[in-house]
Amino acid sequence: MLLQHRINILLLILWMLACTVIAQEDTDAEDEGAIAEQPDSSSIDNKQDDSYGDDDQVSTKNTNQESSSSSSSDTTDDDAPNVPEPGATLQGADQSTSSDSSTPSDKSMQPQSTTDADMVQADKGDGDDISPSPSLSDQDNLPVVNNQSSLQPKFNVSESTCTALKQLYSGLSGKSWVISTGWSNGNMTSCCDGWYGVTCIHGAVTKIDLRGNNLVGSLPNVFDKLPQLANLDLSNNAITGAFPSSLLSMEFLRYLKLDFNHFSGSLPNFASMPALTSIHLKNNSFSGGVPDSWGNLMALKDIYLSNNNITGSFPVSLLRLSSLENLALDNNALSGMLPQSIGSLTALHTFNLKGNHMLGNIPDGIGNMTALTNLLLSHQMLNGSIPESMYRLENLEYLDLSNNRLTGKISPQIAKLQNVKKLMLGHNALTGTIPDELGQLVNLEFLTLNYNQLNGQFPSFMAPRQLGYCYMTPNQFQLCPDEKIATNPDSMAFQCSVHCAKVGPHTSDANHSGVLHSSAILPLLPFTLVILFVTARYHAL
Repeated sequence: MLLQHRINILLLILWMLACTVIAQEDTDAEDEGAIAEQPDSSSIDNKQDDSYGDDDQVSTKNTNQESSSSSSSDTTDDDAPNVPEPGATLQGADQSTSSDSSTPSDKSMQPQSTTDADMVQADKGDGDDISPSPSLSDQDNLPVVNNQSSLQPKFNVSESTCTALKQLYSGLSGKSWVISTGWSNGNMTSCCDGWYGVTCIHGAVTKIDLRGNNLVGSLPNVFDKLPQLANLDLSNNAITGAFPSSLLSMEFLRYLKLDFNHFSGSLPNFASMPALTSIHLKNNSFSGGVPDSWGNLMALKDIYLSNNNITGSFPVSLLRLSSLENLALDNNALSGMLPQSIGSLTALHTFNLKGNHMLGNIPDGIGNMTALTNLLLSHQMLNGSIPESMYRLENLEYLDLSNNRLTGKISPQIAKLQNVKKLMLGHNALTGTIPDELGQLVNLEFLTLNYNQLNGQFPSFMAPRQLGYCYMTPNQFQLCPDEKIATNPDSMAFQCSVHCAKVGPHTSDANHSGVLHSSAILPLLPFTLVILFVTARYHAL
């Protein structure tokens, strides 16, 4: 009986041990599941209906953003076309002081201030929003609430001007607009006297801003009656059809923003609009190629064509635009190879080409684009190694080369990218070890190296202090740092949850150093229990 009692106690102890090990195994599985549930770079960089935002947050330090583009087209006396009434003051200046607000990708029915970067989402869950810095002087990015000033003298407005605006009102379902103050006025000389969204100088309409105001229908062909128009913003509405011919002959138009509508057909030919500085046509349904005539618009600084159906090869005519600062062609269907002469765009700050069908090597000439702060070439079929010239882009803050077919090693020259905040190299075929120089990127906030063929020992350096997102598995690391580093919360290995094939003679992953994994003993428990049970019964007999 004494033996029976001791055996029963031993069985109880073993059973408790088995339950503990199984619980530990469940905990390990939950930890691994939590790591696996982290979004990888492919989910971050999906197309817009996305949004990063994108869009795809993207820092744009020293970049001429869309908001500053808007500022460049503010209709001050200096900016406006010459009108033969000297000494007059601005009529109907915008009075709003509200700041920019982010706008979702769906068509909002409320008037709002929307920047190009706020619309991107694209990434596009992609961690890929290109977010411009707000400018206090940027009146174009402020919603128009009341543009009437009782302190300023009134100027006569031609009846044909107000008639054209009334046709715009009726042709775009004006009675359904969110705000239509003044537009129902029967006085055909009052359109510079408090009509919502209309700005005048010397009695001439120079700006129309009706963004996010529920405009529905096709644009009426009335713009020949508005010859001094310099700024047109009808973004985030439901306008359909093609461009009216009168809009394509606006001699003084500088700022054109028609994003987030339903325009279709070929991209417009702006050959007769030499003053254009900003073209914003993203998130429409334009198709075909970029017209060659765009390469003659030497004043252009911003081109945003994201999320359309643009096809053909890379538009080389745009390489003539030496003043171009922002070029967004992402999420279209461009194909072919990047031209070697891409480096001629030396003023470019943002180059977003992700989500197309480009192939071949990244040209060495890209290293001449030294003003770049945002370079996004992900989700294509680019191959070859990362060119050494790219490490000359010392102003880069956002570099996304993920989801391509890039090979070769990560160069120690990467340490030159001291301003980079987002570095996305995941989903390629990169090999070799991770250079220790990666730890010198002190501003790094977002890092993906997952789904490559990186191997060797994972580096033992500490993670950059700003790092908030790091994704590195799966890869082919054979060795992790020693236990003190692997369990240090400030180390790269700890923050990136790196799992290695080998860590040492007694460990199997970087996060459980010195602990024999339950998978090594769990299969033996059933056999041990059976043997003990049979032995107990034998002695009991």
